[in-house]
Amino acid sequence: MKNRDDVADITKGLLIILVVFGHSAFIQYYSNLHTLIYWFHMPAFIYMSGYFFKPVEREHLGAWIRKTATRFFVPYFFIITLITVYRYLFTPINQQQFGNELLHILAGGRYIDGYYAPIWFITCLFFCQLIFCLLSMFIKSKFLQFSIIFLFFMAAHLESYLFPGLKIPMNIDVAFFALFFYAMGFYTKHLIKKESIQFAAFPLLLLVIYLVRKGYFEYFLDMKQHKYGNILLDILIPLLGTVVIFTIGRMFVNSPFKNLMVYIGRNSQIIMYLHLVTAIELYRIGLYTSVYVFVLIGVCLPVILQEIFYFVKSRIANSKKQLLGRGESSL
Repeated sequence: MKNRDDVADITKGLLIILVVFGHSAFIQYYSNLHTLIYWFHMPAFIYMSGYFFKPVEREHLGAWIRKTATRFFVPYFFIITLITVYRYLFTPINQQQFGNELLHILAGGRYIDGYYAPIWFITCLFFCQLIFCLLSMFIKSKFLQFSIIFLFFMAAHLESYLFPGLKIPMNIDVAFFALFFYAMGFYTKHLIKKESIQFAAFPLLLLVIYLVRKGYFEYFLDMKQHKYGNILLDILIPLLGTVVIFTIGRMFVNSPFKNLMVYIGRNSQIIMYLHLVTAIELYRIGLYTSVYVFVLIGVCLPVILQEIFYFVKSRIANSKKQLLGRGESSL
């Protein structure tokens, strides 16, 4: 595998660790570092998804949509079902409450929280990919593409200002905000590798942190809750954070932790789904004693569960082959 692909996967690994750390604030460990992480961690994740995007030909659009929808929504509904069954084993609920909860779970986005809180990102990213795929397919001018994407970005800010409490199923409207960073991931995948840009990003981000700490301006970003800020800052600060994390990812390429970080990056989806369930359960049973323990378990446990699932699945498949006589014959 080429180093640039490794760097991208390592960057995703670093980002999912930051996501897990950031969500530790949901329980009891909020700090200024959590605010800093929220400045860029989700836009950076979306940027890296755009980094991997490959344009689709018109004749392959239907197949691409089916494949992408399957890749997103099969695990989406499978994990939601597992979490729901697990919850109701410990929390009895009446029929009316179940009906209301089911509607909220299906609506996703801002309608869900708690165990399901991180899942908004999956549906948002799907619609983000779909919109960008259609734009890149039917509009060949990159200038026109970007102009439309920037209009969507401004519309997302306008919605946030005029209708801060508006809830759209599956956070489809947040995709208009996310689309900007997805497009930047695709458009600037070569620029982010330039050392001059990487070296400039570090002092600029430190300068922003200094100015915010000194009270020259305020900045906060929470995509799920539609809490956006100044349009210019919402471009500059998340992109600076993205470049910094990408640069740190490049440093891991020649480190002993390279393969581990690549592995975490490639399994970031299951960690996204299950890490908050881990946090809540650790807290419920009294084992949530350290944010660092939570990060370790929040990253490792979902991956371990996934590997167990794949192992059992492969064993069942092999057993079926043997029972049906599809294995190697001894005759």
